[in-house]
Amino acid sequence: QAIATMGAGSVAGAAFFQIAGQLIARGALMARGGIDFSSVVTITLYERAVAAVTSFLLALAGAYFIFGRVYLDPSAGGGNLIKIVIGLFLAASAGALYGYREYLNKAVLTPSRNAVLQFIRALALSIATQVPMMAAYVVVAHAVAPQIDLYGIIAASAIVMFVASIPISLAGWGVREVSAVAALGAIGVPASKALVAAVFVGLGSFLAMSVFALVAIFTWRGAPKSAASEPRPSFDFN
Repeated sequence: QAIATMGAGSVAGAAFFQIAGQLIARGALMARGGIDFSSVVTITLYERAVAAVTSFLLALAGAYFIFGRVYLDPSAGGGNLIKIVIGLFLAASAGALYGYREYLNKAVLTPSRNAVLQFIRALALSIATQVPMMAAYVVVAHAVAPQIDLYGIIAASAIVMFVASIPISLAGWGVREVSAVAALGAIGVPASKALVAAVFVGLGSFLAMSVFALVAIFTWRGAPKSAASEPRPSFDFN
């Protein structure tokens, strides 16, 4: 059921805007398992938040490896970016304090050992899910440009993965190719080969998730009826 939900969400995200498509597909499938849509939204937001942090840190390390430094240029909008980030943080903090003060004090200000372990586990799982995608970039990019250093390709791939994960396109199409040309080009990969590598990885990812989704959904439909009568877990996200 989890594979079907994730696969269908990825396919829907490719056919529609990422988060919206994922929520629609996940909500439809998880409703069959007795999980309400509000829980689907919360689970998705948790997942995307942890994935965004992981992907950003990997991209930051990759950019530092390639360029030797990472900084925000105030003349190119870096100052505005800092203001936006600070504003979003203050708005989210104020909303959390106003609406969920008791929960915030319990879970954030005085975190339990179990909460810390859960976060570490989620972070480790997020890294584990991004390693195969990075491996795909490395294999394809090295195949089209074997003269390029593998460590450079790994660093550039981390940047491309982060940019492609930003929910401003259809499953990363467009921004993935542009960022691949820029990042892989910085380490010496010709623009045409970088574009081919990005398109190949995008198509491969879409086809793989489509196969997983179809097989998992078919298997789910063939499950015994007794499984549907089993009690479903309830979630309390306050």
